[in-house]
Amino acid sequence: MARRVHAALRPLDHLPVLPGLGGALRQARRVQARAGGLELGVVDALTLRVVRDYEEARAQGRSEAAGGELPSYGPQRLWGAAGYGIFGLLSGVGADAFGDGAMFVLFGACLATTVLIVASQLPSRGAVKPAGARAAGSQSPGGGPRSRFRMAWFFANLVVYGMHTSLIESFLFVYASRDFPGASRGLLGASVAIMCVSELPVFFYDRRFLDRFCVTSLLTSCELVLAMELLAYSAVPRGAPWLILLIAPLHGVTMAAAWSCSVEFGRQLAPPGAEARVQALVSGVYYRVAQGLGACAWGVLTRPPPAGCGFSAMYAAAGGTILLWAVVWNAGWALHALAVRGVSGRTAPGPLGDALLRG
Repeated sequence: MARRVHAALRPLDHLPVLPGLGGALRQARRVQARAGGLELGVVDALTLRVVRDYEEARAQGRSEAAGGELPSYGPQRLWGAAGYGIFGLLSGVGADAFGDGAMFVLFGACLATTVLIVASQLPSRGAVKPAGARAAGSQSPGGGPRSRFRMAWFFANLVVYGMHTSLIESFLFVYASRDFPGASRGLLGASVAIMCVSELPVFFYDRRFLDRFCVTSLLTSCELVLAMELLAYSAVPRGAPWLILLIAPLHGVTMAAAWSCSVEFGRQLAPPGAEARVQALVSGVYYRVAQGLGACAWGVLTRPPPAGCGFSAMYAAAGGTILLWAVVWNAGWALHALAVRGVSGRTAPGPLGDALLRG
């Protein structure tokens, strides 16, 4: 362990900003080497471990095509979930204890830390791409009708799913504050912390279930759990807002598992050389388009009657519509499987055409 931490700290000796920090890190590395090693992984703490692992994989020529194994997305993303949960809990408790200004002070401290890490650890724009990377990036996307259907149907699911999750992501706090008089800010912060804690094991073990199950089956399971979560929120009694904390762990499936599956699905569907563009599109469609459309729609529909239908009714309605979409989503794959089988003469084993996603 001491040798691993010693090697991990070596690239941080010469930082482009704050020169004194480089010397401090060199001294810290000497101290930890003499002390026999610390269990704290600085690279892990900076959420850069997965980046380093990808660089090592490329340097060693490892790829899935060559029978190798690339690092998983989950171990990087779980750090974001941990930070989000800690910030949510601290901001809720701080707002109750010191007023709303505490949230902005905490936000400023977190933002300053983020800027420091980005400025000091990410490579400069002048970094030269390897020749292999430039060659791969110059390839044209291409893709036949089969690939185009997969891509279009995947993004359709991303939009519909994101619109439904926005009712939780964007409006759960508004719902709790408006309809539950006993809901404190500390309770809301605790709900965020529980949601994020539930994401950690999912992100940590995402490669195991992605290797074992088909992506479409996993996404269907996420839709079913999302329906349960929405219906549960709609049924919370007005006098028991603490029940929100019992529903919050479902977020581990409806967000973490669904997002890991979407990242993996995008990776499988991306043409050679377009992997980064597809992942950027996945993120933009979900977080910008789907969440934005959902916020606009639910913002109008959740107004108190008679201007709208209220939160409870819309949470229940959203639970029903996501169930309906799960049926449509799987029916689309089933029809696609029949169409491909009819054209190629091959059978398509697996539930609802899942085997096609591997071909």
